[in-house]
Amino acid sequence: MKVLLWGCGKNSDKVKAYLKKCIDDLNIVAWCDKNYECIKQKDGVKVISPKEAIKLYKDKKIEAIIPTVSPRVLNSIVHELHNNGIKECYYVFENDLKEKSDIKLKMRKISTQKPSLEYFEFHVCDHCNLNCKGCAHFSNIYDNNYVDLADYERDIKLISQKFNVYYFRILGGEPLLHPNFSELLNISRRILPNTKIVVVSNGLLLDKLDEKVIKSFVDNNIIISISLYEPTSK
Repeated sequence: MKVLLWGCGKNSDKVKAYLKKCIDDLNIVAWCDKNYECIKQKDGVKVISPKEAIKLYKDKKIEAIIPTVSPRVLNSIVHELHNNGIKECYYVFENDLKEKSDIKLKMRKISTQKPSLEYFEFHVCDHCNLNCKGCAHFSNIYDNNYVDLADYERDIKLISQKFNVYYFRILGGEPLLHPNFSELLNISRRILPNTKIVVVSNGLLLDKLDEKVIKSFVDNNIIISISLYEPTSK
């Protein structure tokens, strides 16, 4: 795959190494950076201007433009691509680069028709199976209160229409208490196909999960992040 990497900053080497794991036939045709007059080359490959990078793509000499910059800088590149008639690019999220597991994550496709949202979370359940003193979510004063699936789908869809979402966390209370959690996961992935989705749980219900819920986690490539509180960690 012939690609151009946009940005020679601190993330660039990490992104390059990550892409080598994702793309078997990776061919970096050029790098692009706003300081192209000073940098000239990176890893033996020419560094070119944004104008040249866009021409390279329009001339079909590369198949993809992949920014290597932080999410805070990404929107300026997306905006520039949008203004030049390029409808999409690819991106590797910072959280993917930090991932310590062996899960092979993919490049994410980004539409240049909308801005990017680095982080988004949704509380799908207000009550909890724990009763922690000083709970920041006030779960210890709620009784069986969870989001309606139709409302959830509507809200997530609205966010996805307005933003490219990089990282989405599903929270509670304890989210695994939601009675239709399998379908909630399916909805999340269907609407956010290129987003890293993480469920934050205290972990106490994991060995009691229905097979249907486990299958939804696996099929939708959704990660579980366990909050290890001292009294429950064992």
